[in-house]
Amino acid sequence: MSGINFDDWEVNLEAMSATHTTGFSLSVEGSVRNPSAVHPGPFPKHLTALEQVRLLRYGVEALAKAAKSSNRPVRPVHRPNPDRPRKTLLKLKRSPGQE
Repeated sequence: MSGINFDDWEVNLEAMSATHTTGFSLSVEGSVRNPSAVHPGPFPKHLTALEQVRLLRYGVEALAKAAKSSNRPVRPVHRPNPDRPRKTLLKLKRSPGQE
């Protein structure tokens, strides 16, 4: 294995992306703490497949850790439409003799 520091990330929470000192970058969709999609950039040529997977995992963890330590609220994955009328709930009435 090479002497890569897998923890050396620069995180941009506004862009929901992270860049490693090797030049590898990734971005996420959805929530930074629990992404619905991860988009990795091209990996450095000198990395083995195992190192690429490890770099990707550490990048996603770096984003989640930065979001957790910041005071910035996490963007929800689904935001209900406030203008949409609420559906009425089905209410069941029991007859007096049934219990």
